[in-house]
Amino acid sequence: MWHEEPLGELCTPRKGKNTTLSEGVKDGYLPYLGAGQISGASIETFASVDGGVICNEDDILILWDGERSGLVGYGNSGVVSSTAAKLVVNKKINSEYLYYFLSEKFSWIQNQRTGTGVPHVPKDLAKILSIRYPREDLAQKKIARILRSTDNAIEKTQALIAKYENIKQGMMQDLFTRGVDENGQLRPSYEEAPHLYQETELGLIPKDWLMEELRHFVPKAEYGVSISCDENAENVPVLRMNNIFNGEFDVSDLKYAPELELTGLFMKEKDVLFNRTNSWEHVGKTAIWKKQLEKASFASYMVRLIPNNDLMIPEYLSYWLQLDDIQTSIRRFATPGVQQVNINPTNLRRTLCSAPKDTSEQLMIVSRVQSIDKNLEKERQVKNKLKSQKLGLMQDLLTGKVRVAEDREERKEAVA
Repeated sequence: MWHEEPLGELCTPRKGKNTTLSEGVKDGYLPYLGAGQISGASIETFASVDGGVICNEDDILILWDGERSGLVGYGNSGVVSSTAAKLVVNKKINSEYLYYFLSEKFSWIQNQRTGTGVPHVPKDLAKILSIRYPREDLAQKKIARILRSTDNAIEKTQALIAKYENIKQGMMQDLFTRGVDENGQLRPSYEEAPHLYQETELGLIPKDWLMEELRHFVPKAEYGVSISCDENAENVPVLRMNNIFNGEFDVSDLKYAPELELTGLFMKEKDVLFNRTNSWEHVGKTAIWKKQLEKASFASYMVRLIPNNDLMIPEYLSYWLQLDDIQTSIRRFATPGVQQVNINPTNLRRTLCSAPKDTSEQLMIVSRVQSIDKNLEKERQVKNKLKSQKLGLMQDLLTGKVRVAEDREERKEAVA
């Protein structure tokens, strides 16, 4: 038997308040729960419990103000930020079940937001949002447990992805400063074999490597097309900043432009694109084109970097640009703007770059990094599959379309 009631009949919202904050732990202070913590970020700030709204692990957190208002979190304890609220659930419904139901309704809540400046969850949300739930408490708990097990699998996969990403960065740091020998093995460190290295402005690099400004290796850079794009799939796809993800191109979200207006700026296999302008978070994003589409162009805020293949292979260039240290170095050439920064391609190519003279060594370095990328891609596919499964489960279980089977052992425990 299923029932449907307004949210306000099942819980009581309590909006967070302004309180004294601290960057460190103090007596009388608890974790400060804002947008980041609702999204699962680690605790960075603490808040005084004096006059604060305290959230327990069984309460549901909901972001009340801001672009992501309507986002919900569960299992947190601390002081609720002034931009969030806690929902104190009554005995009619299981709090974890309600959390998953509200998670599934995130897009719906976003569409109901009010406010001309900062968007807010509608004040009458408790009246206008109907919650559908099974009357049986055991059924609610079982649905929540099934969804939680999927969440746990996603978290484990994400932890494995993070591990591989750390391994990749460490490996890249070694490979792009020490290189590999003729057998493809990492060269001994400077401490082990100082005679193999030379001191440069970039630090120690192998003696048989070049260190020059990037323009020595990349003599040409091309701006993309400056044209209005739309969603007309009959036209040619135009790659944008949003299509770059973890050094790869994601072509699931595309904009298009008429072929006649693209002035021949079509992508070629192994083209390296660099995002020259946007926020600090996005400027410098780089990826190499693997011809995921038969025909594509690229937007004006992207730059195609064309290396001299006798000096540098495109894959080496793409990975080199993704190094943390190089990203920091590149940003020194950024010109700050009011809302975004810009890196001129001419300035970009003034960055100092080191590379093996022998492109076969570059190829071996690239091969080592690609082996980690394969593991990363495999785990990302697993994560995407799990997220897709969770979405299907939520749509089935939270609507009653698929009923959960009664567990006799659970029934015995509940009766006892």
